[in-house]
Amino acid sequence: MELSTNDFIAVFGEELQAQHYDEMQAARDSEMEPLSSDERLAALGEESYANFEALRKAKRIKLEDLADSIGLTTKRLREGVMEGSQFPRKHGAFDAMCRLLGFEPSEARVKLGGIYEARARDERIEARMSANEKLQEMHAVYQSIVDPTKRSTAEFVIDTLWRQLNELADSQG
Repeated sequence: MELSTNDFIAVFGEELQAQHYDEMQAARDSEMEPLSSDERLAALGEESYANFEALRKAKRIKLEDLADSIGLTTKRLREGVMEGSQFPRKHGAFDAMCRLLGFEPSEARVKLGGIYEARARDERIEARMSANEKLQEMHAVYQSIVDPTKRSTAEFVIDTLWRQLNELADSQG
């Protein structure tokens, strides 16, 4: 018995699409090298600090004045930027620094780049992995449901959740 193209897609299409999606995700994740080596972290920190310095100089703000205005020493400010930290011990300091340099704190990964971008990328990878784990758990539970009416209810719940997630994503821009 030969399968037509439509029959083949009907039988294997969903499985192939899921496999293709998994392969794409794996390729994306492999491109994103996680933060690990000290040299790489130091280089990314230097890049962020160079971007910070360029922004500071463009605004004609002295380092000492900037540090004083946000309540940090110049040394701690430099170390904090090179670490990619958001100065958690000094509440509001990071936000104040960003605004003085002319951007919102949410734009730090774009404006400061380097280590801030790498940390944001690592957070995205972790979030994606967490979401994939949850989807695999949901799939396993769904597969264990054999009663057709309960399976139908599960499909309805999954579809509703999917719509809600899409609406949330759309509302975020």
